[in-house]
Amino acid sequence: MAVTYKISVQYPDYISGIKASKNYVAALSEDYRRYHFYKPYDFMPGNAAYYSLMYNLLNILQAMKIRPSGRVLEVGSGPGWCTEILVSQGFRVDAVEPSEDFIKIAEERLSSNIKHHHLEGWQGTAVFHCTTIEECTLPSESFDAVLFFDALHHIVDEEKCLSKCYQVLTSRGMLGIHEGNWSPENKELERQLDEEMQRSGCLESPFTTEYLDYLLKKIGFIQITRYHQINGLFPISQEDLTISQAAQINAMFANIVTARKP
Repeated sequence: MAVTYKISVQYPDYISGIKASKNYVAALSEDYRRYHFYKPYDFMPGNAAYYSLMYNLLNILQAMKIRPSGRVLEVGSGPGWCTEILVSQGFRVDAVEPSEDFIKIAEERLSSNIKHHHLEGWQGTAVFHCTTIEECTLPSESFDAVLFFDALHHIVDEEKCLSKCYQVLTSRGMLGIHEGNWSPENKELERQLDEEMQRSGCLESPFTTEYLDYLLKKIGFIQITRYHQINGLFPISQEDLTISQAAQINAMFANIVTARKP
C-alpha cells in the first residue's frame, strides 16, 4: 500500500534543526518574545486566537479522559501555557522542550500561576526536561497520557518519537494529538511553511491523516479516533446541521486524534 507521508520539505540535518529549536526564542522580536508570557490571550478585536487555542486544548484534554491526578507527558511545551492548565487541573506533568529560553518563561509563568491561584501544596506539579523527545530518557510505563498540542509537526524523527511515547505509557494509557494536517495539493501552505523554516530553522512539517494513522497502527496503538471539533453556542435556526457541517474544525482538515496503548 502506498502511503503519503509528511510534507516534502528541504530541511537541514538533525543537529542543525535541534540547534535552531534551542535558539528559537533568542531569534524572536521583542514583541513576539513578550507574547509568550501571556499566550493564549489575544488582545486583537474579537480575541480569535484566544478562543481558538483554548477550545482546542480543552477539547482534546476532555476527549483524552485522563484520570484525576494522572501523570502526563507534554511534548513541545513551549512557553508553558498548556502546562499551567494541566497543573491547575491537578495533573503531574513532565514537559519536554528543547529551548532553555522557553523553559525559563514557562517556569516563571507557572510559579506566578501557582502563587496567584494559591495552589501551593496542590497535587499538580511540573518537571521540565530541556531536550527533545527523541533524546529524552523517561521510565517505561510511567505516564497515563501523552499530549502533543500544536507540536507534532516540529518532530524530526516521528517514528522514534511515537515509539517512545508508546513505551512510556501505562497499559491503556492515552495519546492525544491536536494540530493541522498536510494536504499534498496545498501548495500555498507548503510555501508558507518553507518560508517559516528558512526564517527560524525549525521544522514545520505536518502529517497527512493517512500517514499518522499508519504510524500509530504500526507502533501498536489501538482505538485510534479522529474528531470533528464543535465549539460555542448555536442559534436554533441551525439545529438541523450535521456534526460535520457545524464543526469549526472538520476532521478531514486536521489531525485531532486520540489513541490508546493496549
